[in-house]
Amino acid sequence: MTKLTPLEVDHTATAIDTPGVGVSARATVALGLFLICAAVGAQVRQREFRGYSPEILAQGGSYTAIARGYESLFTNPAGISAGEPEFRASHLGVWFTARPDKLIATTRSLVTDQSAGLSGLIEQFTKNGVGLGASWGLGFTGKRVGAALEFDSDVYLFGKTFPAGLEGVENLQLTGSVGYSHPFLIGPLRLDAGLALRPFVRQFAVIDPNTAVSLLGQFTKVDTGDEVKGKSFESLPVLSGFGVGIDIGAIAELGAFRLALQLRNLFDTRVDYAQNTFSDFLANAGEGRLPQSDTTVRHAIPIEFSFGAAWDPDLGKMAEIIDPIVHFEVRDPFFNTDPDKSRPTSFWTRVHIGSEIELLRFFDLRLGLNQGYLTYGAGIDVRAFQFAFALYTLEFGRSAGTQPVSGVAFAVTIP
Repeated sequence: MTKLTPLEVDHTATAIDTPGVGVSARATVALGLFLICAAVGAQVRQREFRGYSPEILAQGGSYTAIARGYESLFTNPAGISAGEPEFRASHLGVWFTARPDKLIATTRSLVTDQSAGLSGLIEQFTKNGVGLGASWGLGFTGKRVGAALEFDSDVYLFGKTFPAGLEGVENLQLTGSVGYSHPFLIGPLRLDAGLALRPFVRQFAVIDPNTAVSLLGQFTKVDTGDEVKGKSFESLPVLSGFGVGIDIGAIAELGAFRLALQLRNLFDTRVDYAQNTFSDFLANAGEGRLPQSDTTVRHAIPIEFSFGAAWDPDLGKMAEIIDPIVHFEVRDPFFNTDPDKSRPTSFWTRVHIGSEIELLRFFDLRLGLNQGYLTYGAGIDVRAFQFAFALYTLEFGRSAGTQPVSGVAFAVTIP
């Protein structure tokens, strides 16, 4: 899913939730800001965290008008009744936030020539940032109802200097979704209206340079030098809490055209986070509960409005050979989800355009324009499994061209 969202993904001082929401030096101030807000009882605005769906990413991040099946439970619930019933016994996705054109060469160099590999790694961290994420899920959608469970995790590091300037964010989230959608026929017009409840448990943290060095040493085995003293990841301060998101959506279909809208996090989604260490979180999670703490921070994920449209021509018998669709979406056009509303992101970072061509009912080609950046990918859908991949670029800054971050995503689904 998009999930961002990373999520979606501009990390400013108060937006340290979705992978890629622009990590900078201000990110290290974020946890202190949270604690100050806790002391005065204030509420922090926060973006939601979403996993990465290759199908959506390859189509420019647009999904409101094409939501169907499993994905509709996490995007636009109106897609439950608008599409065909779907069952996913298992869904596994992986994404790498890194320059795709240099990812393989850098990885090979780390194995064969550490000095050359380190040079490539430095370029990745300081120019693009480096991240790793994964998701697992299962669920079903019938003609009107659906339910799903998904686990998403993500780590992203970025810095102007290596390794002393590296900072980042880490997210873990377990999300459930239960949805209902109802079709209405009004003459030649079909209207599907849906509602979904998304209870979730989330844990996230700001990664400081010391912890970033520890992570690099653990996963790359590269000696980053003595510029920064490594610190155990288990001692990292984290915030963990529980919330319930409410989503509503509608899709109107007339012939080959669709118009759609959705409201995510209706009434704002409130989460009270407890502060602990990562090791405390893991110990409590192993016992099936969240850790408790005297230090809590109240967050609010603001309501998000999106609208979109799609053109899905009926080619009759030709559709068995080639079946195209073109669509677009404008997400949060009223700038309501920006953590700092006095410094809104550019309107063009909210525009998503996508397309898909299905060939012979089993092979998909996808192309899109995400926030001004080209995205593309493909998918295979056969009886035993489904496979999809995407190459994409996201804007982590406040305006198009400020901080483009590229990556690659893969997913395998067992129906």
